[in-house]
Amino acid sequence: MRLYAQKLGWLHAVLDGKESVTRAESYGADSLACKMPDANIYIVSCWHTLGLNSNYGMGAFPLTWSEISAFSSSQALRLSQWECEQLIMMSREYCSFINKSKERHYPSPWDHEDYNALEANRARVIKQAQAMRTATNNADTQPL
Repeated sequence: MRLYAQKLGWLHAVLDGKESVTRAESYGADSLACKMPDANIYIVSCWHTLGLNSNYGMGAFPLTWSEISAFSSSQALRLSQWECEQLIMMSREYCSFINKSKERHYPSPWDHEDYNALEANRARVIKQAQAMRTATNNADTQPL
């Protein structure tokens, strides 16, 4: 959830020197740079419906507890404490990345290649653990 919010803030940041052009617009919607990490679709849907952030005429501000409470009651939702905390955290991360990633060369918080490498490493570790478990089980059945 955190990476999703950070990546969205990174994509929505208006780049310095460009008048109202976001990073997502400069890359184009079909760019690999615009690929998003996986996230809980229910929380993301609530967050988008809420509006991602507050805006009081002075830029993006994180959502408040009272805004989330009002949203929850107006939509007849029974958001759990964890879900509310996720919405607050996502809004804070989003606002943070909108502000600090205005430079064109600011690194993306998440890259799909990082995810693919992580998944490959995870599969390798699982395979090694299974091999160790098999070797241990075989050693336990061998007579002394």
